[in-house]
Amino acid sequence: MVKFRGNLNKQDLNQLDQAQIVENKPIYHGISTQAAEKKKEKTKKSFSVHKFLLAFTLLLLLCGVGLGVYGGKFSMGTVAVDELTALHVVMNINSTPQEILTNASTIEELLNEQRILLDETDYLGQELDQPLYDGMVVWLRLSVPISILVDGETFSLESQPITVRDALEKVGVELGPNDTVSMPMLQYIYEATEITVNRIRIETVTVEEPIEQSEVQQERTYLAPGSSTVVSEGRKGARKCVYEVTYENGVEISRKELSSEVIREPESRVVGVGPSTTAVQAAVDAEGNPVLHTAETEDGASFYYKEQYEIETTAYTWTGNTTYTGTWPKRGTIAVDPSVIPLGTKVYVVGYGFATAEDTGGAIKGNIIDLYMDTEQECINWGRRDVVIYILAD
Repeated sequence: MVKFRGNLNKQDLNQLDQAQIVENKPIYHGISTQAAEKKKEKTKKSFSVHKFLLAFTLLLLLCGVGLGVYGGKFSMGTVAVDELTALHVVMNINSTPQEILTNASTIEELLNEQRILLDETDYLGQELDQPLYDGMVVWLRLSVPISILVDGETFSLESQPITVRDALEKVGVELGPNDTVSMPMLQYIYEATEITVNRIRIETVTVEEPIEQSEVQQERTYLAPGSSTVVSEGRKGARKCVYEVTYENGVEISRKELSSEVIREPESRVVGVGPSTTAVQAAVDAEGNPVLHTAETEDGASFYYKEQYEIETTAYTWTGNTTYTGTWPKRGTIAVDPSVIPLGTKVYVVGYGFATAEDTGGAIKGNIIDLYMDTEQECINWGRRDVVIYILAD
């Protein structure tokens, strides 16, 4: 707009009609009005793009922080506290006091501020809506997880600090008189804990244990020089032992001997060996004729004997009694008629083996012998048969 001073005349008005008046448009020096308009439009567009980019960047930043907090990657930190108006409060959590500076007005606000979420197993010593005051002590007991291992199972519970004994009672575990626990029964549990119960069983066990037998060699003149054979197998002895055996969770962990008693003495295994050639040659009668004869039987035995004949045989087994000569019967024991074969005579029975006349019997009369067998079935298998018997040299 053109501003004038003084009075306007008609000529001036005519000049004003011919003027080109532009309102509300800035005048740029050195450039045309159209160029100025274009430059202004470009500036507006550039400013809008910058604003969009800035807003988009801020949005991405906020989204990233939000996702980090949600995923636990970032911590939002603590609430800012105005120290001029803050209260000094002590939070006693599971008997551990912590001094806190807070602007919270109630206990509930304080818990929210400290990000403490209570459940039914937790204990708060005051009401949630109780106002805070400077120097106040807030009592809080948080529940702790407890695991109890017993009888191959695991029992779990969440509880206030309690003793080991109370924890066992809560899951219904009863202890035997000898059971052990990995922790003292009256110890309080203030943190995540695993308790192990070991079942201990003590038993008195009676067992029969063998006593090993020895082996001896004895010269037998009826054996061929340099040969040997088992004259008597003998037998192992036995003792009765009483033990106190301790088991932990079904596995034996110790054994203590309470008593031991020999119930059967061992009998040595006797191995007969043949005499030297000189000794055999010396076995002659008064006329110089040898009194020993060499035998080689079909069952592989080789020995010297004084005489031989055929005899009837039967078989018997364990009766629970000793023999007539006081020994325990065993394989190699035979019952004889002492008037035919003297007790103590060494013989070889074909099909049975070497034996000693140690027993008698009411049915053993005359030219018959009874052979001892280990089992009743062996007696049945043997039956009654005639065999050749050799009377061995002394």
